[in-house]
Amino acid sequence: MESQERVFHFFPRLPTELRQQIWQHCLPAHRVLELQRPLDTGTYIFQERKPCKLLLTTCKNSCPPGISRVCRESRAVAFGRGKVLAHDPDRADKHLGAYLDSAVRNPWFDAARDIVHMNYENAFKLDYRPNASNPLRYVAKLAAQTTSNQASFNLGFLLRPTSIFSQFTSLLRLRASWLVVVYVVVVHMDPEVAVAKATGLFGLLCDAPVQIVDLRDEERIGAFNALALASEKNPLAGQHLNDESLEQALASLDYAVTTLFKEDPEPAPAIYPAVMFRLCTEKCYQTGRGRGKNKKRAA
Repeated sequence: MESQERVFHFFPRLPTELRQQIWQHCLPAHRVLELQRPLDTGTYIFQERKPCKLLLTTCKNSCPPGISRVCRESRAVAFGRGKVLAHDPDRADKHLGAYLDSAVRNPWFDAARDIVHMNYENAFKLDYRPNASNPLRYVAKLAAQTTSNQASFNLGFLLRPTSIFSQFTSLLRLRASWLVVVYVVVVHMDPEVAVAKATGLFGLLCDAPVQIVDLRDEERIGAFNALALASEKNPLAGQHLNDESLEQALASLDYAVTTLFKEDPEPAPAIYPAVMFRLCTEKCYQTGRGRGKNKKRAA
């Protein structure tokens, strides 16, 4: 028996308000606004094996949601909820410190759904102007515009402080709390099955392939880790939470925070460890594909 085409032919006849609600339902519930492209040597700080390059995932994550490319009505719904964050190095608020070489150009920003994340670490090559502001200011400013009011950065940022950030503790106090990504899990799935099997964890249409989850949210952590375990193709591509590496990262986070604030009379902001999950559909597990579909392109 031939499979029937799954098309709802009566959708255009539904009331406009109902169609718009359906389009809104297709938007990802959680998103991450990455301000810079990640560097795998910094991201996998406690992981010897680097499953794949991360650039292509970041590129997909920075695009407008999938419904923006369906029709005019769905596009209007998408752009009614979010916008392209214009990249202009000469604009008045130079909070990103001359806009790091690794800055993501024109990323999608949805204030109702985004966590603002800074991938910057000292391992990056900077185009740094001494008079520019610290990038943490820009992260805090954007996060304050979001509904969740959540901001995050990588653990490596705390482990490699430099003289550039002479007022580091003061900058951290720009916010009452921060999420710190202590571990990265890359979930590898074929693009043909990702939408069916990812069960909305990366958005209903898998158009939010980067997710950051607070370690205190045990239910979401468990769901993502179960997906990572179920999607493993072989030991070379599979990856899930490693208890030993996670404990090492948490110990490093505790040490870094204690060291930074041990002689500071002011109380430290709340620091919450988090895990970053990334959905890669580049078939890295296939022989010869290495860390990404196209090594030259991903480099």
